[in-house]
Amino acid sequence: MSAKMKRIEEDRERELTDHGSVLAEMQQRYAKERANAAQMERQIAELYKKLHEKETNSSFNEEKYASLVAEMNAVKDEKEKWRSKAEKTLTVQMLESELENLKVQFKFIFYFLTHVINGNLHIAELH
Repeated sequence: MSAKMKRIEEDRERELTDHGSVLAEMQQRYAKERANAAQMERQIAELYKKLHEKETNSSFNEEKYASLVAEMNAVKDEKEKWRSKAEKTLTVQMLESELENLKVQFKFIFYFLTHVINGNLHIAELH
C-alpha cells in the first residue's frame, strides 16, 4: 500500500503543479485583460473628450457663422444706405457743378458789363 500511497501522493502533487500552472496562466490572462480594459477605458475617455470638443467647436462655429451672416447682412444694408446717399450726392454734385459754372459765367458777364459801362471796353474791340 505504501507504493500505491506514494503514487497517489505523486499524482496529487502533479495535479497541484498543473493546477498551479493553470492558475498562474489564468492570473496572467486576467492581468492582461485588466490592462486592456483600462487602456480601452482611457481611449474611450479620450474619444469622448474629443467628441465633446468637436461638438463644442461645432456649436461655436455655428454661432460664429450665424454672427458673421448677421454682420454681413448689416454691412449689405449699410452699403445700400451709402449707395443711395451716393446716388443723391451725384445729383447734388451735378447741381454744385452747374452752380459753379453759373458763378463763373456771372463773373465774366459782370466783368464784361462793368468794363462796357465804364467805357474801358468797347464792343467793337471784341470782333
